[in-house]
Amino acid sequence: MKQNEIDFQHPSIRDQIRFYSLVAISGILMIVSYQFGLSSYYLGWFAFFISAFSVAGNDAVQTVGTFIESKKNVHWISKLVVLGGTVIVIFLIAWIWNDAQIHFGRLENFPEVRRFNLIQLLAPLILVVITRLKSPISTTFLILGLFGGSNIEKMLTKSFFGYGIAFGIAILVWGILVKVDPKEYKEDHVPDLKSEKRWALFQWLSTIYLWVAWLRQDAANIVVYLPRQLSILEFILAMVMLVAAL
Repeated sequence: MKQNEIDFQHPSIRDQIRFYSLVAISGILMIVSYQFGLSSYYLGWFAFFISAFSVAGNDAVQTVGTFIESKKNVHWISKLVVLGGTVIVIFLIAWIWNDAQIHFGRLENFPEVRRFNLIQLLAPLILVVITRLKSPISTTFLILGLFGGSNIEKMLTKSFFGYGIAFGIAILVWGILVKVDPKEYKEDHVPDLKSEKRWALFQWLSTIYLWVAWLRQDAANIVVYLPRQLSILEFILAMVMLVAAL
């Protein structure tokens, strides 16, 4: 590891102090701004910015973390271009086709918030801390659940049901691959260059598909803090924040 580079897997005491100090400052700034009556419009953008980082550290890692870990030899710029570019393209399509809205219809049963309460605004910071403690949590439960909505129970049920399906399919696919090519899983196996290139391509494509599916499914967890309809400048700002969080 290079000098002055932060080890996110094993952060030092100095890194921990820096992180929690930043969280504390953000929390104090949020509370003070709320108490002094800062417009919910600006508070929402602040919460969205924090949410982008918390989701990048929580949901994004759960979604594409395995891919990122297996591609350590690939320069981070290449991965950022692919994942960040996918974010921009998917949200741009939603923005164009859904009357400047980017929640993919997931917030239709949630009333637009005109004034956030303090708990809703601090939830992203709580998620950041929980993520730092390496405890996986559903952003649907922690953030979107605070905004009520007539279908929140159905959304949570679908989320947990989806986790079960994903786990079952993963075990099934792994079992099939072990039978199809058992040599691949032996310690003395020598990879075939042609096969490795083919599997690498499939890995990129499957990751992009999974990333797109996650964006369409869970984007509402953070865009709930934004106005339902975004101007072109607001859209660009939101994309800059999301890509920067990656």
